[in-house]
Amino acid sequence: MITKVKVGDTVLWAGGFGSEPYKPAVVERMDVTEHPRCKYGEEVDEVDVELVKANRVLFTLENGHWAYSEQIKIVPQQVPVQVQAIEERMCALVKTLKSHYGMSDDDILGQVFDALDEAA
Repeated sequence: MITKVKVGDTVLWAGGFGSEPYKPAVVERMDVTEHPRCKYGEEVDEVDVELVKANRVLFTLENGHWAYSEQIKIVPQQVPVQVQAIEERMCALVKTLKSHYGMSDDDILGQVFDALDEAA
């Protein structure tokens, strides 16, 4: 079980305030905020996952974007290394689910990440 997030960790980030598909991103900076969804806080090198779940961490990412905690999924650090291979397999699965069940991309991703959250 993951208990900490550190600067330099790879996370999954959903751009567009969470409306876009998740992509791997490296944490460049983190600020712990006093209240959920605040844009300013105290810079830290490491945070407890509970603060992320409480939406009290503002992430600055190496891709030039920033994000609220609600846009971030914490994953074990070996997972981003495997994302490329998994992504190809997931694309094939998504095509099958869309053609056979008429599911949207967002519905499919939502179910996948819900299952990952339950497994963690």
